[in-house]
Amino acid sequence: MPAPVFFHDIRALTLGQVAELAGVALPSGADAASRITAIKPLDEAGPSDLSYMDNPRYVADLEATRAGVVLVSARHAARTPATSVALVAADPQRAYALCLAAMAPEAARPASLFESAAVSPGSFVHPTARLERGVVVDPGAVIGPRAEIGAGTVVAAHAVIGPDVRVGRDCSIGP
Repeated sequence: MPAPVFFHDIRALTLGQVAELAGVALPSGADAASRITAIKPLDEAGPSDLSYMDNPRYVADLEATRAGVVLVSARHAARTPATSVALVAADPQRAYALCLAAMAPEAARPASLFESAAVSPGSFVHPTARLERGVVVDPGAVIGPRAEIGAGTVVAAHAVIGPDVRVGRDCSIGP
């Protein structure tokens, strides 16, 4: 069986772009043009991968990582192997999330798991509910009386929106 694919459209970034997104300076001697092509955990990362670490529980993984770039807090930076570029960030997890959103935009905006584009057959939308343009309702979802759903919102399979509930625009609602 092939490896699972969570993100289909991974966009490569340069090390310079990663540093810019993270709001940090590149260490001296780092090649700003080197390409980062994937995002992986410390223990799985390789030379063209981005990873992060900000939990003392994972110091051993940091010390053994083969990641090309690691977003890391100042207190753990010295533990980063010489083969990895340590980008020292005040909040490595936030910096990692910003890089993830740039490299895998679909992760930042969940879409219909059923590739629906509107109200799916098999869902139930009460006749008094109001849905703005571009709302996606997956099979099995229920939208109750007088509910209001804003444009661009995705209501996932088996989610229930109760009576009189108001959901804003560009939201993602799960079960």
